[in-house]
Amino acid sequence: MNPPVVGVCGDCRGTGEVTVYTCPGFIASKVRCSACRGIGRIDDARAAELTEGLRRRADRLERRLSQREEAARLGMDVVAYSRLEHPR
Repeated sequence: MNPPVVGVCGDCRGTGEVTVYTCPGFIASKVRCSACRGIGRIDDARAAELTEGLRRRADRLERRLSQREEAARLGMDVVAYSRLEHPR
């Protein structure tokens, strides 16, 4: 994923929705965009939050640790750590 840019959301192109495909049959559905939280734009605060998540992930992967290992190292639950890397 590229670093987020302030302005129109690059994931949904400003619509606030993205298309996902679900099984069985790969049925297309529209869901709220998680990058911009459905508003179609990325503001400074959201860009900083997403950038920090990308930085955390890159640092962890550089050290060859799984999310579970990094969460244990930090003394936190793996789900909570995942939310730091992938803020929704």
